[in-house]
Amino acid sequence: MWLLVYIPAIAGIWRYRFWGFWKWVVAMFLWQSVADFLFAAGGTLDQPQGDGLITGMVRRATNDGAEVALLGVGFWIVFLIGVVLIVSQMRKAARQPPAHAEVASNVPLLRRTAETGGLTLAIAALMFVSLSAMMSAKPLAATQDAHTLEQEVADAAVEIGRTVPQQIDPSTKLVGVRSSGRVLIYDYELSERGTSEQMRDFFAKNSLARVCADAVMRPEMRRGVTFRYSYMLIGQEAPVEIDVSEAVCAATVGGRSDGTQQ
Repeated sequence: MWLLVYIPAIAGIWRYRFWGFWKWVVAMFLWQSVADFLFAAGGTLDQPQGDGLITGMVRRATNDGAEVALLGVGFWIVFLIGVVLIVSQMRKAARQPPAHAEVASNVPLLRRTAETGGLTLAIAALMFVSLSAMMSAKPLAATQDAHTLEQEVADAAVEIGRTVPQQIDPSTKLVGVRSSGRVLIYDYELSERGTSEQMRDFFAKNSLARVCADAVMRPEMRRGVTFRYSYMLIGQEAPVEIDVSEAVCAATVGGRSDGTQQ
């Protein structure tokens, strides 16, 4: 986006060498700087370095919810309106140069070339800083070793496992909690008979929406954690395993409710 400053500045060096034009180049620079400082959106909850001041506050307050996207849309509308207004003022100034304006062709070529080089280096530095901030704020799964998140899941399994066994209801008992990579597995025993299809249907109707809306579990899903519910039914040789991940929850919001991934 720094090209919005660079291109008119080049025009100012090689053609419009008067303050009436350059003040709008400065205005564009300030507009871009304020936009980056307040509304940059290159961060995450875990690594907020790439976020602007306001974007970071909204991301934390909403737990990276839909409000962040709405803020982004609103920002772009306002930002583009500002760009259009500033560019229109630049064009107006370019058409009405003052009588005492410096004639670009009278300025030595070496000087204009040096000014262009200095401007290019300055803009390149600004772009480098912006890009570095965004790169340093990649999602945790992409910037840290996968083992880190897997270890967190393993530690969570140990911690939750200290509370089992738990009688959830008259027919359901939580007998264990374990992990497998980024999957946190809850092992249940049921004292009633049933089929795999019945269990999946019951889970989809009674538990899936609650899990997807959980204020603790959903952010972990966004980081790449999957929650697996393993139910051992009477008369069954193998447990019924139901995975709930970010993809499953996103699909459920879009209309699916069977608790299975597409």
